[in-house]
Amino acid sequence: MRSIEEIQNIDIDVKTIPLGTKKGRNAGQIYWDIHEDFFLNEPMPETMCKFMNLSQNEYFEWFKEAKKEVENGITPDCDIFRIWCQKKY
Repeated sequence: MRSIEEIQNIDIDVKTIPLGTKKGRNAGQIYWDIHEDFFLNEPMPETMCKFMNLSQNEYFEWFKEAKKEVENGITPDCDIFRIWCQKKY
């Protein structure tokens, strides 16, 4: 964005939220729900199975284990980026 001459006053804000309720509370649960919906609905299972070289059964089992880890507090952080700018006139 910084290389686009028509844009000015670029600002970036990054918030880190642990996924899941145990560490991330309500916001962490919301972002976990978003991840779950994204990774369990088409076309992601098929795409991720190819990428990870897994069958769909293996993929869904892997995700189920990941969900257990998140519920037990073993969780990755999710960086949320907000970017805003102003168009030059």
